[in-house]
Amino acid sequence: SRASASMVALGNIASKVVTAAFNTVKNSVSAAVSRLDTLNNFPLVMQSLGYSADDANISISKLSDGIEGLPTTLNEIVSNTQLLTASLGDLDKGTETAIALNNMFLAGGQGAGQFPCTSGSGEIEINDIPAGSGATADI
Repeated sequence: SRASASMVALGNIASKVVTAAFNTVKNSVSAAVSRLDTLNNFPLVMQSLGYSADDANISISKLSDGIEGLPTTLNEIVSNTQLLTASLGDLDKGTETAIALNNMFLAGGQGAGQFPCTSGSGEIEINDIPAGSGATADI
């Protein structure tokens, strides 16, 4: 009957709405857990490199501010900062360089993700930046 067909259609719509809402909550919780892990682990990693927890927390704050409104995740920028800091030997330089490179890659139309960082010399390897990314047009 027409009434049961309407009920089935309504049930399908309700099911899709509930599933979408559940997936949104699940994704938000996952992102929050990942962010919390990053916030907890970054100071420990930086301490193992000889930096204070306070310096690490200042860096996290700068990184968070530096990616606000951008498609870069905190995990991505923190991972890049760890690599740059280890290579450059300076947490402030690693933090500022990670933000600058992130912005450069995004301006060039490329997602930041895990960018090629540095050589053992502590210098950014411009040759490791993917050609055609647009990120190196002014370099």
